[in-house]
Amino acid sequence: MKTGNVSKADAFLTNDTSMICGVRDNIEQGVTSFIVVWNGADWAKSCDFDGNDLSRVETPPELCGPTCLQTKECTHYTWTTLNGGTCWMKKGNVSKADAFPTNDTTMVCGVNKDDQKGVPISTVQWNGMNWARSCDFNGNDLSHVEISPELCGPTCLHTKDCTHYTWTALNGGTCWMKTGSASKNDAFLTNDPDMICGIMASV
Repeated sequence: MKTGNVSKADAFLTNDTSMICGVRDNIEQGVTSFIVVWNGADWAKSCDFDGNDLSRVETPPELCGPTCLQTKECTHYTWTTLNGGTCWMKKGNVSKADAFPTNDTTMVCGVNKDDQKGVPISTVQWNGMNWARSCDFNGNDLSHVEISPELCGPTCLHTKDCTHYTWTALNGGTCWMKTGSASKNDAFLTNDPDMICGIMASV
């Protein structure tokens, strides 16, 4: 691996047909550094962890974290689209700071909190209400506003086209309003006990 500011124009031809060279797109575009964006959760997109592979299983991305949680010695994980979706469970002492960004927007990486070990895999617990804790909805972001969790639902209710929402602790509290057809069945469990998700009663 090489470092420094280079472009494709800096490469030169050799007589060895087995040699391969390449550049990272973001460096070519003049981007010198970028970071993993965790959004107040214990998982993020477009990121990975080096080595320490423990095992792997074919599963959708939303089940990668819970699967790692239930796997002995699994402390962190990476999900890729290999074989329709593969969760790479990893071991060892790591933190979010050990994750590195990738150019693959489909990749997901995450860490498990020590106090969550042994928590059984479960579904989102709605408890007869239209909101629940430790859950999220994929994509369909409409807008976001920094407010307290109890105001997230009412704010969505009064926002045109908002049908469901997620609240995270980002920036002291951020309500992510979402649009499109969604139901409670579309919500997935997260490892963040502070997160809240909900749907509008009419949805």
